[in-house]
Amino acid sequence: MRDTASLPSWLLLRGIRGLGDATYCRLIQAFGSPDAVLRASREELLTVGQVTSSLAQAIRQGPDDAAKRAVDEELKSLEALGISVIALS
Repeated sequence: MRDTASLPSWLLLRGIRGLGDATYCRLIQAFGSPDAVLRASREELLTVGQVTSSLAQAIRQGPDDAAKRAVDEELKSLEALGISVIALS
């Protein structure tokens, strides 16, 4: 990860139900960033291997409210503890 401002989108993308690790990595490779994945159209998402119609729809809808709350809490905890996150991309 190149900047901490993009951390929320990394975590939000992980909050998509049905999105496994391998497909998560394929999407990041295909689109270049979690923000780009979250902005992609359904048709664009379907061009990536392992992305089904239902998964593309889930990505377009974004994570549910519980996942968003969990991301917010995680970010607050990281900040409070002074923890920096490094993601290999």
